[in-house]
Amino acid sequence: MMGRIISFLLIGIAGYYVYKKRFSIMNIILSNNLIRRGFVSAIFSIPGVRNKMMDTVISEAD
Repeated sequence: MMGRIISFLLIGIAGYYVYKKRFSIMNIILSNNLIRRGFVSAIFSIPGVRNKMMDTVISEAD
């Protein structure tokens, strides 16, 4: 029981730290060209995301 409480506490602290440093973590991860290319292609493979992004880009250009 005590081990479970400590485990939840440590997961909560780690989650808070990741949330607090989320932009720094994303910058570190996306600074690698290969990872960035894979991330962008994975996002664009989600149905509707590509159309929504392209509509946003084209509508702002007008």
